[in-house]
Amino acid sequence: PFSNHLQVEWGDITTEKRRLELARLDLDAAKAKVRTARNPEIMQQNEQKAVPVPDLVVAQVRESQAAFDRQFEQTKLLLTDADRKSGEICNYLEEFIRSQKNYNAQANKM
Repeated sequence: PFSNHLQVEWGDITTEKRRLELARLDLDAAKAKVRTARNPEIMQQNEQKAVPVPDLVVAQVRESQAAFDRQFEQTKLLLTDADRKSGEICNYLEEFIRSQKNYNAQANKM
């Protein structure tokens, strides 16, 4: 169980954390597009009139935010489960150490 916990589950967690990071980068890029579209200085440089932010850009931000939220929850669940399992493994190891101490103490009495 312990080697499975280290090899498989932590590998999955690392993968999900990477996906979360990519989702955050996509969200940041989408938000930057909105900021750029709303920035009056950039609009003046491009000699454009003030136009509302295209619905496509706003929709992209919403979609990116939803993807980030989903990935955040999935990663959070994996980390919570890993934390619980790590606690269980620590309890089993402590129990094993206590039983080894008792065994050795009884063996020394003989």
